[in-house]
Amino acid sequence: MLAVELASRARGELGWSAEWRKNKLARSDIRGRTPGWRRYVCESFCDTSAWLCAGLRLHDEFTLAAGPRRIRRRWFTEHLLGRAPVYI
Repeated sequence: MLAVELASRARGELGWSAEWRKNKLARSDIRGRTPGWRRYVCESFCDTSAWLCAGLRLHDEFTLAAGPRRIRRRWFTEHLLGRAPVYI
């Protein structure tokens, strides 16, 4: 999901800790599954989970556009929560 998001050049993230790691990535990090890539994935998943649980629509650190947010919500709901997507 994140590799596809990056390939589509989606900017922003759902937390500062993931965003600065995302901004440092090179294509070779993604292809090689480098430690930098793995740290970004961990931070992105943590920030996405926090976003989903917080129930906030707006926050200064929520810079990911609405389209990628919907995709993440659906992916997290289907793969990690095991139920149909919830849309706010």
